[in-house]
Amino acid sequence: MATALIVVALLIGGLGAIRWRRRGGAIGPAGGKLVDLPAAAVKAPPLKRSGKKPTLPVVPADDLLAGSADVDDLDAVFDRVLESHSRELGILLASRLQRLVDRRVPVRAIREAPGTSAARVCFADGTIVLARGVVPGDFVRIAWGIHASSVWLEGFSRVDATTRLDLRWHEGRVAVVALGLDQPD
Repeated sequence: MATALIVVALLIGGLGAIRWRRRGGAIGPAGGKLVDLPAAAVKAPPLKRSGKKPTLPVVPADDLLAGSADVDDLDAVFDRVLESHSRELGILLASRLQRLVDRRVPVRAIREAPGTSAARVCFADGTIVLARGVVPGDFVRIAWGIHASSVWLEGFSRVDATTRLDLRWHEGRVAVVALGLDQPD
């Protein structure tokens, strides 16, 4: 059975290669044969410069900016979406965090995140949590903990819409606020 599948796959691949060549995949100018051209024949002609600087079209500022009514409408829409899905987001975050606690997955890196005073807490299993420090210097302490020993998520707690992460290592512990899950860049 396995050999029959291999033979069929080879036949399909061979037919595909023949079709590709016939449609111009590797056909040269000499009736289907590949031709080596000298380097001078392949060289592109030099670009001519006109001496003029290119100009970009000017767009009026009124067309670029949204009005305050548009911003208010967008804020209202985003608030409704967040309100309707906040429970699901909390459940998803709690399930990911519980897995990190149960398996004692170590923190591998603290990386820069978009926004002010936020960081990405990167765990060894690929989970990335956006977090904000409670006290200035929290992420420096965590980075030092990663350097000195192993840092893991000891626990977490959720009060209202705020999730607190308790990170621990052999010489200390730090609490940060989770903003949500993130993905690798």
